[in-house]
Amino acid sequence: MATREKNPCGKMRDVDNPYETYTTADKSWTWRVLKKYQAPSKEKANPLARWLVAVKSPYTYGSWEMGDEYAQNVIDSAKFITIHPTEVVDSTIVGEKEIVFKVDHNKSVIF
Repeated sequence: MATREKNPCGKMRDVDNPYETYTTADKSWTWRVLKKYQAPSKEKANPLARWLVAVKSPYTYGSWEMGDEYAQNVIDSAKFITIHPTEVVDSTIVGEKEIVFKVDHNKSVIF
């Protein structure tokens, strides 16, 4: 029997301790990923994969609003991401510091 892939972002986190943070280039929109519903390999194969996010925008009047969002919508809108420390994200162990990655919108991958 094959072992099932573990979802490293499967437990809900608080808004102040998200798994990932995505922000637009002008920093007017910010998404904090609080939970991912699928393991990374399943998420990549699913164009309708969703995340539980907290979002702050000009329309939320300075507060965080929580809800499900399609992962692709966030990735397509984000200019960079921050992966928060001590978690395994896409099979990469992130150390003590926050690391900023850029998103290649043509490929929808992190480089």
